[in-house]
Amino acid sequence: HADGSLDWQTELDDAFDLVDSQSTGSLAAFVAEPILSSGGILELPQGYLAALHQKCRERGMLLILDEAQTGIGRTGHMFAFQRDGVTPDILTLSKTIGAGLPLSAVMTTAEIE
Repeated sequence: HADGSLDWQTELDDAFDLVDSQSTGSLAAFVAEPILSSGGILELPQGYLAALHQKCRERGMLLILDEAQTGIGRTGHMFAFQRDGVTPDILTLSKTIGAGLPLSAVMTTAEIE
């Protein structure tokens, strides 16, 4: 912005510009939590995951989302990523599906399978 402030869209663009300038163009994946649970339950802004998904698509990267703490209906949707209408290429689940037992799961799209 003209006043020197940044918004999440500008920060996301700047981050990927930096990654692009430092990479050889063969990035495999981006791994993220839809809600940053260990850092104080920080919810990503509406549209962030959709923009991130698009950035990954433009580069041929997979989007991997970790819903160990946010999955299985804990956010109002079955999965937190659904708020932005995004489907990750790979989804990881744990804690919430085990009901106290050590259980985890990895789900993928048909293209990955």
